[in-house]
Formats: sequence, C-alpha cells, structure tokens
Amino acid sequence: MFNYMDLILLLFLIYKAWQGYGKGFLGRMASWVGYGVAFLAAWASAPSLAGFMASLFNFKVWTERLVGFLPFPPVVINQPAGPSAADQLSRLLEGSLLPGFIKREILLSVEKGVGLTLGQVLAGQMAFWLLELLVFCGFFLILAFFLRRLAPRSRIRWRPAMAMDRLLGLIFSLAIYGLLVAFVLDLICACVALPFWTSFPAGTWLREQLAASQLAGLLRDYKLWCTALCQKCFKGV
Repeated sequence: MFNYMDLILLLFLIYKAWQGYGKGFLGRMASWVGYGVAFLAAWASAPSLAGFMASLFNFKVWTERLVGFLPFPPVVINQPAGPSAADQLSRLLEGSLLPGFIKREILLSVEKGVGLTLGQVLAGQMAFWLLELLVFCGFFLILAFFLRRLAPRSRIRWRPAMAMDRLLGLIFSLAIYGLLVAFVLDLICACVALPFWTSFPAGTWLREQLAASQLAGLLRDYKLWCTALCQKCFKGV
C-alpha cells in the first residue's frame, strides 16, 4: 500500500517527466550539461569559499553554540580530543549508517584536535560542513541559473522528429531524476538513522515513511542496478 512518501515521490517524478517531455531530449541534455558544469565548479570552489567566509565571520562563536546540540553525554563531549578519543569514537560510529568518507573525516579531525575537547572538534566540523553545504548550494544555483539561460533551445520542426525528441526527453528525465532521488533517499536514511533523530516526532515519522515506502525501495533497486551496470561497463577501463 502506498503511503505519503510514495505520493510525494510519485508527484515529483511525474512533474519532472512532464518537464522532460516539454523540453525534449536535446533541451534536457543542454540543461544537464549546464548542471554538470555548475556542479563541478561549485564542488571545486566550495571548500575554499567556505574557509574564506569562516575567516570573515566569528566562526568560533557558532561552533561553541552548536556543542550543546550534539547527541552525546557531557562526559563524552568534555573529554580531550586526540588519538585515544578518536579510537573511542570509531567504536561508537561502527554501527552507524554514515558514509565512510564522513566517518574518516570526523576521526581525522578528532585525532588532530589536540588541545580541544571532543565536543569542540565535532561541533566545529559540523558547523564547517553546514557552511560548506550552504556555499555549495548557493554557488551551484546561481551558476546553474545563468548557464541555463545560455543553453540553446531545440529548433526541431519536423513533427516525427519532434515527437521522438519529446519522448526521449521524458524517458531521460525519469531515468536521471529517479537515480538522483535514490541517492537523496540514501542520504536521508543515513541521517534519520542517527540517534538524536528519535527525539523529534518528525524524524520518527520520516523514518517510518521511508521504511514502508514501496517506491523508495524500487528506486533503491534501480540505483543498485545502475551502479552495477556502470561497474560492469568501466571494469576494464
């Protein structure tokens, strides 16, 4: 039986499929080339821009305020950072669903944070990630907006070719946005699996909706199929 999450995902995919049909395959491809350029540019420049913004503002004040929101007891937060604290934290993170690169980044910052408490290091890392995410999203949206304005529009006038272009645009949009939604769902599932999410009613509801969603399961299977196909295609490269 479908739930609210299935309805939200279905409406979003229908909307994107209709957009792809309206723009056509060539128009959609031009837009995605612009998105790709904007994503790579934002990904490459976000760390340096976030570091520059952190130096402009009193970043330490926001870090200290964030310590109180960490989902750990005071005895853990107030212990000094260093290699021993990183070893203890690694055992706590073993059962979590956080991606491996995030775990490694956290443990490396704790190991190098000699002279600080564990709470200060974790809060500083989380605050910088949040700032980096905001910078990335802002820069990506601005650049993608201008690149989309520069993208050429499809000028197909022959009706059979126009119909094929629109049909391919619909299929291409469903394929791409289905894959993107699957990756976003994996990220959301990793976030709601963290212990502090259970203290929020919305977090518990979201976890239950994701677990019971049939369409979310189909999208995850589709993502696994695409991943296996890519690994098979690029195995010899």
